[in-house]
Amino acid sequence: MTRIWPIFSVLLPLSCLVASPLAAEDSRQEKLTRGNTAFALEMYRNLAAQEGNLFFSPYSVSAALAMTQAGARGATERQMAEILHFEPGQAELHHTFGDVNRQLTATARDSGQKLNIANALVLTGGGIVKDYKDLLKKTYDAEVFRGNLAAINAWVLDKSEGRIEKILEELSRDSVCTILNAVYFKGSWQNRFPKEDTVDAPFQVS
Repeated sequence: MTRIWPIFSVLLPLSCLVASPLAAEDSRQEKLTRGNTAFALEMYRNLAAQEGNLFFSPYSVSAALAMTQAGARGATERQMAEILHFEPGQAELHHTFGDVNRQLTATARDSGQKLNIANALVLTGGGIVKDYKDLLKKTYDAEVFRGNLAAINAWVLDKSEGRIEKILEELSRDSVCTILNAVYFKGSWQNRFPKEDTVDAPFQVS
């Protein structure tokens, strides 16, 4: 049996620190993991207070806001880092995001699963600083292009393997850019169960 989730929460893998050249990289990933986890729990507490079912991807939100924070400076940069729990002095933050994305997709591929993590910045007005554009491409493997509402929805449709047909109904007149993150996962259960043993029944949340 196969389960398909266009967007899902990713638990970042941690590696044990050892006396090797990889220790510094592991330390950066641990910092990023701590921050993302703290932000995810805070976001969950706020969203869970609302009525109705809840489904969201903390990692996608963190990645999209990290791309935004990469272009901020001064007080805005510091405030975003505080809210997102990015640790001070983490100069390699954005490179670490990119490293984690690539490691996750490689791990999934090596285990026979399919995981696509895609990022984009779509310009709907104004311009973009070249250094910022280059940073997004290098660290987040982000596509940066000029487009409209149709282009945004087409990008999401493609990156979600056709599972998300429309992400936005309209764009604000004041919009100058849209930052996108899409995660697609397709994999099999490690321990499968017989399909004939499943039945439709009401689902209760705790």
